[in-house]
Amino acid sequence: ELLQKDKLRLENEIKAQITSKEELVQLRNFMFSKQQEYIENIPTDESIDLKNIKAIVFGGHPNWILKMKDKLINFEFISAETINFDVNILNSYEYVFINTNFIGHAMYYKIIENLNEENKLRYINNINVDRVIEDIKRAISI
Repeated sequence: ELLQKDKLRLENEIKAQITSKEELVQLRNFMFSKQQEYIENIPTDESIDLKNIKAIVFGGHPNWILKMKDKLINFEFISAETINFDVNILNSYEYVFINTNFIGHAMYYKIIENLNEENKLRYINNINVDRVIEDIKRAISI
């Protein structure tokens, strides 16, 4: 009887956690869309020199990453397939960009769970290289 009560209590805790996680996912999605709307209304600051920015970008299609590496030679890019990256790499970067067009849930949550207080998390949601560079400059200026 005690085991049955304990089992029931644990099942209820699991249900509560699932509900909380779903709420958090929805809230993050909502905030992401609002951030994108906000960033799009900010003029691009052409004075920002991306060569002086220490940033890492997670996600993105392999072809997109190759194009971006040509433009942003000092940025580090981690492809969406690289789930087993060393989380300590986040300590080396001020800006952490997540390409929401091409990234898995496992990688996303691994990044979020391992951010430190020094990291500035930003999202990019574009595949056009020039527009991404503009979005990065806007995101850095806020």
